[in-house]
This record gives sequence, structure tokens and C-alpha cells, in this order.
Amino acid sequence: MGDEEKSYQYHKKAAQMNPYVSSYQQNYVSILYRTKRYDEKGDYDNAMKNYQKADDLSIPGSPAQKEIEKLVDILDEKYQLVDLK
Repeated sequence: MGDEEKSYQYHKKAAQMNPYVSSYQQNYVSILYRTKRYDEKGDYDNAMKNYQKADDLSIPGSPAQKEIEKLVDILDEKYQLVDLK
């Protein structure tokens, strides 16, 4: 905690190396949310696929799933596209 840049780099790499480990995806989404890097690549479709994967791996109603939904809502509002559901 406290060094968000290092945390961001670590979680990004972990999520890329092991994309089907739910905790890696959820932690990466969480650090994206905390650092307000909602769409750092500007690639909405790819971002939504990653958020969908993280959502699919999340426990329904969990804090991680709620963070994912908030991120998707932010992106949806920004780009005026469809919601995660």
C-alpha cells in the first residue's frame, strides 16, 4: 500500500501473465479503479473484454465485482456505450 505506481505495474503484469486467475484480474481492476486509469489504452472493446473476464471470475455481489461494475459504468458514461450486463 502507498506506492500505487508499483502496485499498478505488478498487478498489470500478473493479470497479463495469468489472465484466468480471478484474484489477479480483480486486483488489477481494483488498482485501475483506485488510480482512475479507467481506459488507459483507449481501447474500449479490449477493456470491456477484460472487465467481462474479471466479472465472470468474481463472486457475485463481492466487493471486487462491485468495483468492476463501477468501472464499466464510468466507461459507459464516458463513451455512451452498453453496460456490462
